[in-house]
Amino acid sequence: MLVLLAAANASAQFNASVQGSVTDPAGAVVPGATVTLTNPETGKSQQVTSSDEGFYRFSQLAPGTYTLSAEKEGFKKQLLESVAVTAEQTQGVDLILTTGEVSETVTVTDTAQGLETESGNIRGVITTEEVRQLPQVGRNPYELARTAPGVFGDTARGGAGNSAQFIPGVEQVGGGSNTGVFQTENQTQITANGQRVSSNNYQIDGVSVNSLGLGGAAVVTPNQESVKEVAIVTSSYSAEDGRNTGAQVKVVSQNGTNEFHGSAVVNYASPKLNSFNKYFGPTTGLASTPALLNCQRGVRVFASRCPEIVNQYERKFAGSIGGPVYLPRFGEGGPAYFSGKNRLFFFFSTEALRRSNSRVSNIFIETPEFRDYVQRVRPGSFAAQLFNNSATAPRVLGTGLPSGGPAGPNRAVTGQAGLSFDIGSLNVPRSQNVTTTTFDGIPDVTLASVAVPDSTRGNQYNTRFDFNHGTSDQFAVSTYFTKLSNFAGAGNGRPFEDLTFEPFNSAATFTYLRTISSTVLNEARFNFTRFNANEIDALGVGDLSIPRLQVQGFGLGFTFGDPPSFGIGRGTPNDRTQNTYELRDTVTLVRGNQAIKIGGEARFEQNNNNEISGARPEFVFTSLLNFANDRVFFQNIDVDPRTGGAANGQRYFRSNTYGLFVQDDFKFRPNLTLNLGVRYEYQSPLTEKEGRLNNYQYGPNGVVDGRVVAVDRLYDPDRNNFAPRLGFAYSPNFGESFGGLLNENRAVFRGGFGISYDRIFQNQLANVRGNPPFFARVGLFNPSETDNGPILYSFALPGGNPFLYPLNPNLQRGIDPQTGGVVDPNPATLPGGFIRRNIPVEINGVPQELPNAYVYSYSLELQYQLTSKTVASIGYQGSVGHKLIRTININRLSPGDTFDNNFDLVQTRDANGNPVTPRLTGNLNFGGPSVNGILFALPDVNSNYNALLLRLTRDYARNFRIEGNYRFSKSIDTSSYGRGAQQTEPSNQSLERGPSDFDIKHNLVISGLYRVPLFNDGKGALGAILGGFELNGIFSYHSGFPFTPIVFGDVSNDLNGDGHRPDRPTQYFGGVIQNPSNEDFINGIFPGGGTRYFNITSRGPAGIGRNSFRGPNYRSIDFSIVKQTRLPFLRLGEQANLDLRANLF
Repeated sequence: MLVLLAAANASAQFNASVQGSVTDPAGAVVPGATVTLTNPETGKSQQVTSSDEGFYRFSQLAPGTYTLSAEKEGFKKQLLESVAVTAEQTQGVDLILTTGEVSETVTVTDTAQGLETESGNIRGVITTEEVRQLPQVGRNPYELARTAPGVFGDTARGGAGNSAQFIPGVEQVGGGSNTGVFQTENQTQITANGQRVSSNNYQIDGVSVNSLGLGGAAVVTPNQESVKEVAIVTSSYSAEDGRNTGAQVKVVSQNGTNEFHGSAVVNYASPKLNSFNKYFGPTTGLASTPALLNCQRGVRVFASRCPEIVNQYERKFAGSIGGPVYLPRFGEGGPAYFSGKNRLFFFFSTEALRRSNSRVSNIFIETPEFRDYVQRVRPGSFAAQLFNNSATAPRVLGTGLPSGGPAGPNRAVTGQAGLSFDIGSLNVPRSQNVTTTTFDGIPDVTLASVAVPDSTRGNQYNTRFDFNHGTSDQFAVSTYFTKLSNFAGAGNGRPFEDLTFEPFNSAATFTYLRTISSTVLNEARFNFTRFNANEIDALGVGDLSIPRLQVQGFGLGFTFGDPPSFGIGRGTPNDRTQNTYELRDTVTLVRGNQAIKIGGEARFEQNNNNEISGARPEFVFTSLLNFANDRVFFQNIDVDPRTGGAANGQRYFRSNTYGLFVQDDFKFRPNLTLNLGVRYEYQSPLTEKEGRLNNYQYGPNGVVDGRVVAVDRLYDPDRNNFAPRLGFAYSPNFGESFGGLLNENRAVFRGGFGISYDRIFQNQLANVRGNPPFFARVGLFNPSETDNGPILYSFALPGGNPFLYPLNPNLQRGIDPQTGGVVDPNPATLPGGFIRRNIPVEINGVPQELPNAYVYSYSLELQYQLTSKTVASIGYQGSVGHKLIRTININRLSPGDTFDNNFDLVQTRDANGNPVTPRLTGNLNFGGPSVNGILFALPDVNSNYNALLLRLTRDYARNFRIEGNYRFSKSIDTSSYGRGAQQTEPSNQSLERGPSDFDIKHNLVISGLYRVPLFNDGKGALGAILGGFELNGIFSYHSGFPFTPIVFGDVSNDLNGDGHRPDRPTQYFGGVIQNPSNEDFINGIFPGGGTRYFNITSRGPAGIGRNSFRGPNYRSIDFSIVKQTRLPFLRLGEQANLDLRANLF
């Protein structure tokens, strides 16, 4: 339900503008004409005088509809009554004065303004009505960015939780839009102009709201009620635009006006309204055996898999109110209150989310008898302590093995949980390895259905105040505060593993606009953005005192299912705080027929994250019986290797960004505008406030003898980032030539060329916090059969600190002064006499020279006015990227190590198994089978993108608005993300060159709004019942994503010899199913198994290209049905109405 009380626009601090030429009918310029721009809803007017070249310009305009007039002695006054101004864009409007008396007026009531005649940018605008009316999952306006030209994004979702799906080529280290406007770091899955998702830039009211850690993510997602318009620029030739090379997403917020206006929204979603998907599992192959399955809602199907349904109960509440500020006056005489009309305005909006979800997980768990048995037989063990805690027992809905249950030893017994398995008994002393099975008739494990509850609560508050002090000074303050509380039940149903996540995001902006003269404006902005999530406080130490206890199996001979494990995972908890301060100032000067902007900006970024979660150890047990016997097989933990105590994950990373620009929008001729600009950007190297910063530096022989060293800054400054921009817009006027097709205001040729630089987002760099000497990710192996060897098994010590454990002397190794690594008390001698001095640990680093990636962007487009309401365009868009980042283990850059089936970073054989002189392939001290090696951010990726763009826009005519965008494109690179899955052939970039992971050949998006033309006036009983219907929707279609077949297996005998899996096959025999359907892809496009199509045994480099195969096509329809009923009896204004809406996704 949506109630709108009124709607209006007002002038405030915005960045749109109107400019043009004043001429006579013969085309001669008219200098000295008085040009007036008026907002009809507020009555506020601005006046300028046309220059000697006949040029005029109005800047800092809010989106909306204005009246525009021009007059001069000896000419009739011209009045345009409907001049549409869109967000963050310069609208070109030329005025023609005819001779006559100034008292005479020529009025134009319907002005066609579909052509973009003032810039070469490729861009799209999402209007207020589209934000409010088009369907969006989570009421997230950023999801509509996919409707803009040059943008790809399908907003696919899946699973019972309706979770957002990452498009291929995304780091997947955060983001996603699972909670709509409450998402902590909202990484909307869109790519623009061939750029990565992490290269998108988000602004609200002209200032950054980006996450400084996660690229292409916004820490503030504005609610629908607070959004006036959204502009998405995919090719920018304005020097004002910087920071990133992808889409520039610019939100303009709502503001108060001279009239009160507001809204109230109630949104309801229930699983009862949802339908099942159509995926019933494979129909061919090993996994396709059908069975009679009991599924959600009591549905029974004969298939290989239950279909899924979105199983969420959700309520959303939203509202807004805005208008002039009225304040009481104190004292005698005069009005009793102060009226803010034309001077002081306010706007407030809010949105709340209440969501609950419950799902069922079918897993193997321990039985009550087993828990009692462990406490009785091992009363002092840690397993007994765990089982003595009632919160460690799962939320059981039902238990018992099915008839003829899972394959296993014939020891099924009946107990409290029904039919269960006896897995044996503890037949050796505590801490010894259980190596034989002695059955005792006790039911130990069973299959259970456990409840997994989830709930989410979110609240967002937005405020804005605008103050006009006279005619020269305008001030604005706006804020967003977003609070989320997300409860995620543990997947195994154990309450003590439930997670609570309570981030708090905020942004505040102050703007001051000073009109120095009719031709000089100055705009200053200050912004603060913050993201904070203290997971430690949210969880509570009671849940964290138990370490992660990973169980690998049930016991000897048991191969069914996954055994129960215990404890919150080691990725939680952390304490994350990120602050961004931004200052921006822009001076606009109008000189003759030029509008010149000179400006600068500075951002100060603070990443104060405390990534301490790994200081909670993980203990690994080979079986459930060994877990019960306190016998540990392996331990993972983050430590300070100098002391053996918990690692200090607190870092205070600092990085600043500075930009300067000059932009000249030059009206060279009345029908030709040139956009000339140059921008300079500088991102300072990453530093750490407390001096705790280390990097890996190459040695005299490169990687093999490099070392970890302390540094003041992570890499050298890159100070040569100059970015020239050139755009143009040319509107030909050939009169009646060419059949009048190119006469005045029928067509415009637009295009440009520009260079832009991409900010290095901190998640690509911040893992250097894990380098010695302050931090080391250590693993301890227990070779003993009779005790825990070097491992000191324990729960957290009493006192409330979940990271405080007994000090293990075996973790106090010290630092090797020669390598900077962790000392190994027992150095190993390897083939060739090479000596491994250190315990292999993961190292993160960057080269000394780490420049910002830069992109050449270019485009050429023809826009054509088919009718007064319809514009078509055809264009080309392209880009070339250089020095993009890939993160790889640089120990893999010289493959050959594992051709001898031994991963030790020493090559002794070639790919054919012939002996060779032993040589080092990497750094022995920082690499091995159990570690990631030396993860380095290398700026050596190039990209190339070319696209044909077709666009058709039909503005409201006969109650119908539609926009369609089609893109035929090709994107090529050698790596599609900065940090993520490793390349299969990192040592040879030519083998990695192929279609980008997000490359899509065909992409079509059609969006439309349709007001059903029946009883539109809403009057009378029939009007109230049958009138006011709207049908709105978005249709998306795209061809399949590319993918690469890969081969898994033991890293010690990988195919290309670099000690890494997966690999690509060394040969392709042919026969794949081409152009697969969804069913083909589900069943497998390699029927009969991959070995029929690929050589996966021969050693050597990849024999198939990266991303050489394609998946199925994708299509979706999001649809809204709206019934609008006017509510005049509420006396809230003529535009008060009730909206009833049904959204279908």
